Amino acid sequence: MSKPLSFQCHMKNTIKDVFLSRGYTEIPCAEEEDEDENMEWDFIWASRAWIGAHMLGPSPIVLRPNQRVNHFPNSFELTRKDLMAKNLMKLSRELRKTGQESTMDFFPQTFVLPNDWMRLRQEIHGCNDIWIAKPVGGSMGSGIVFLQSEQEAVKFNNSNNNKMNSAETPEDRMKCTYVVQKYIPNPYLVGGRKFDIRLYALTLSFNPLIVYIYRGGFCRFSSQPFSMKSFDRDVHLTNIAVQTHSEAYNPRHGCKWDTHSLRTYFIHRHGVELTNRLFTAIQSIILNSLLSVLSSVIPDKHCYELYGYDILITDDLRPWLIEVNASPSLDANTEEDYDMKFSMLNEMLDLVQLYQNREENQDMPLHYGGYDLAWNNAPVVAKTSTNCTSYLGCNCPVKGSPNNPYRTKDSKFVVKKIPALNKK
Repeated sequence: MSKPLSFQCHMKNTIKDVFLSRGYTEIPCAEEEDEDENMEWDFIWASRAWIGAHMLGPSPIVLRPNQRVNHFPNSFELTRKDLMAKNLMKLSRELRKTGQESTMDFFPQTFVLPNDWMRLRQEIHGCNDIWIAKPVGGSMGSGIVFLQSEQEAVKFNNSNNNKMNSAETPEDRMKCTYVVQKYIPNPYLVGGRKFDIRLYALTLSFNPLIVYIYRGGFCRFSSQPFSMKSFDRDVHLTNIAVQTHSEAYNPRHGCKWDTHSLRTYFIHRHGVELTNRLFTAIQSIILNSLLSVLSSVIPDKHCYELYGYDILITDDLRPWLIEVNASPSLDANTEEDYDMKFSMLNEMLDLVQLYQNREENQDMPLHYGGYDLAWNNAPVVAKTSTNCTSYLGCNCPVKGSPNNPYRTKDSKFVVKKIPALNKK
């Protein structure tokens, strides 16, 4: 009888619950910096810092054939905001040569400070557009600044330059590097509120590119009515980390819809054809973003990655890519949220093992639980009896955990509060 698989996990949330539920043996993490690490694991769910130290350092570790890691070594080529913009613009230039530039028209006009300041200054001079500045390494809405005039942009750039000039470490300089994007003023509103969509893509390989897209996901709503007259963070930033501090936040529902509810809503409002076209365009955004880093990401055969995509829809039913997350939150704040993430992660590990143990030239399944194969060294065309060309937002089977810590007899949920952020 073979021994059970083992895992090491740097997170204490849903992913650890999934590993334990599968009967895997836990290999403890080193608790002290000078403590020797136990590398006798089959799976590791590692932080980006661990990846940088162990897989990109001067002496990268040598992994055994059976070991699997949850990040590609330099996946930051896609998930760091400035590098994502660079790679998307590079692919856009390449496609322009063949007349396919329009396929890349899904991300806002972007500049990187401090390097692009002169170009940005020329763009904003004499215009009334609003711009949004985000630190390239930021998350959970931290450090975001709205620039409502040329004067505000100049003041922000001067202040940031002073910080950059006094920065002593690469980490300090990183904190002073911002992407500045033209703010999208016309988001699609539901009930008068802005929302974005969090979706998930599982990349099993970059050589060849093999991508599964998860049908499920959720919309994150602002707790306040949308207005371009106020730039309060509660109005414009849909991040849960921001919204939990709004007085209007509803902890029972978490300001969320699942993507099936969203797709159903769009069908009722705009019809099947337009809705299908919208979700197919979203799927194309995900695939094109991965294609943009195909020549940049190190295709280590030991690695796989679950990316979190943030998509915004405008009032003309046009989807926009806001950012890609290498470590999408696996915390949950409702019963449904936990079950969805548990099911998604459990099926993800099934697919990783299927790919790892497949015979040469053996096909991967077109559908597995809530996952649909979207790219297998070429686009995979959805085969259905209807005109549906993307399964995003279609009915997603969820097999949650019977040990869901958010499930109680009276169905009330414990919400994990995140420390307050200073409002800008």
